[in-house]
Amino acid sequence: MQHSGWRWDHSEITREYPPDGTGVRRFQRSAPPTPRPDSPNGTKQIGIPELPHGGYSLVINGGDVAKILGCVVILNDMAIVKKAIILAGGKGTRLYPVTLETPKPLLTVNKKPIINYLIDMFRRHGVTEIAVTVRESDFDDFSWWLRRWQNNLVNLIVEKEPMGTFGLWAHQLHTWTGNEPFFLTNGDELKDINLFEMTAHHEKIGGLATIAAVEVPNPNEYGVIVFDGQRIKEFLEKPEHPPTKFISSGLYILEPGIREMIADKVKSGEKFLMIEKDLFPKLAAEKKLAAYRSKGKWFDCGNLERWEKAIKEWGPETK
Repeated sequence: MQHSGWRWDHSEITREYPPDGTGVRRFQRSAPPTPRPDSPNGTKQIGIPELPHGGYSLVINGGDVAKILGCVVILNDMAIVKKAIILAGGKGTRLYPVTLETPKPLLTVNKKPIINYLIDMFRRHGVTEIAVTVRESDFDDFSWWLRRWQNNLVNLIVEKEPMGTFGLWAHQLHTWTGNEPFFLTNGDELKDINLFEMTAHHEKIGGLATIAAVEVPNPNEYGVIVFDGQRIKEFLEKPEHPPTKFISSGLYILEPGIREMIADKVKSGEKFLMIEKDLFPKLAAEKKLAAYRSKGKWFDCGNLERWEKAIKEWGPETK
C-alpha cells in the first residue's frame, strides 16, 4: 500500500478551475509539489508528471485526495490500494436466456457495460492495475469489449475450470497481488463506493479483510451482516427477521496474509474455493473481519427485474 510523500503549498497555485458541480476542485501550478522525507513507517514518494503545455495539474476532493494525470496521491499520509481483481466468470443463470449470449458483466446500464462502472470507480480511487477473471468460453466477448472500450488498466485472466470466488487468487493470482493489500469485487453489481474512506477504515480497524457493507430495503433477500462494533460477527442467510439492513456489497479489501487461513485447502489441491464460505467465517471467528458501512450507491443486477430497476434508477455516475 502506498502513501503520499508530497506536500502541496497553496501559495504556488497559479490557477483554480471553476467548480464543476461534483464537489471536486481542480488546480494548476507552475512547479511540482515539494517532496518530503519518507515517513518512519515506510511510506513512499509518488512521482508527478508534467503537463504537455508546462505546469502540473492537481485535483483535490474534500481537501484530502489529490489526482495528477491519472496518478493518485493521497495527502496527509492516507493510504491507497493499487491493484484490484474483478470476478467476471459467473454464468449469470438468473438472467437466462440473456446471459447465454452475453456475459453478465458486459450487460449495459445506460448504454455502458456494468463492468465499466467498476473500472471507473477503481480508476478514480488510484487503482493502477486490474485483473478481470473470465471463463474460457467468454474470452472472445471480453477481448472484444477490451478493444471497444480501450481499458488500458485491465488484464484478462482466463479461468480454465470453475474455481469459485477465491480459488484462482489462492492458487495463481496471489503472486500478482504480492505483499500488498488488494481489492476483490464481484463483476456483476453496480457500485459507487468511496474507496479512499474504505481503505482508511481498513487500516484503522486492522484485521485481514474489510467488507464494504451497504444498506438495502429488502435485506431478507440476501445474507445479512451481524455486527460486533466495527467488525463482522456472522452472516445470516435470508433471515425472516433481519437484525440489520446491511448486506455485503461484494467488494472487499484483502491482505496477503489471508492465504495462510486457507493453507490446508491450497496444500491439498482444492481448487474450488468460495471466499464467503471458506474464508470469511474463519476471519469472523478470529475477529479479523472488518465492516465499512458505505453510503454510496449499490444495485444488484442479478435478475431481469433488478437489472431493469438499475437501468431506471442508477442515474449519472460520479466523476
